[in-house]
Amino acid sequence: MVGEGSRMDDLCAHCGEMQRCILSTLKPEELAIWKTLFVNKSFRKGDIIFWEDEEAEGLYLLCSGAVKLVKAIENGDQQIVRLIGPGGFFGLPSLVSEKTHFCTCRAIDQAQLRFVSRRPFLDFLETFPGFTFQLIGKLAEELGLTRLRLLESGLKNGRQRIAALLLWLGKEFGRSAPAGIEVDIDLPRADLASLAGLTTETTIRILSSFRQGGMIADGHRKRIILCDQAGLQSLAGNGQQPNFDRAWLD
Repeated sequence: MVGEGSRMDDLCAHCGEMQRCILSTLKPEELAIWKTLFVNKSFRKGDIIFWEDEEAEGLYLLCSGAVKLVKAIENGDQQIVRLIGPGGFFGLPSLVSEKTHFCTCRAIDQAQLRFVSRRPFLDFLETFPGFTFQLIGKLAEELGLTRLRLLESGLKNGRQRIAALLLWLGKEFGRSAPAGIEVDIDLPRADLASLAGLTTETTIRILSSFRQGGMIADGHRKRIILCDQAGLQSLAGNGQQPNFDRAWLD
């Protein structure tokens, strides 16, 4: 018998996060139809996938790499509102509401995506209401995590926020290294600061103190290695960690 993992391997050869992907909930007959709907898209590091205020044309599913959603703010800077790894999807709220994109989406590194246009996707939801309810449940769950993130941003100090962010990055983008867990994603310190809601200077200072304390180290291409996850967890707190890749604005 062909298992779910094999079916998903056939569908998403690039993605190692099948259990995270909403497609993993599809039944065989639903999956067969879905495979006729999407097109493959590839983006290089720094490429724009869509612009803020651009018309929403469809749903995007990330198979490999990473992307970020950024919102222009008044002083000319950009605020990162969502960071997405393999298995994640985006573009849904703007698609369903028939509004323009709230944010700009940029590839952090080489990204492979599946794209489904608006009308075929909406037709699919109408045909398979069970999947629609699963999708609604996923959105509700992630909305709760986003609220947790907003709440904790007001309750935790800078060191706690950075510790929580590093732990999340290690969980979402980490790989084993001799010294610990290396965060395998190219994020400038300014992006880390934006995600944590801190200034770049404060973020650099906190990271330096973590490095001096042995909790983190510099790895390949200066990517961060989490050397003391227990120490970071103790600093971040034992509650449910906010989900930094989910802010359902786009």
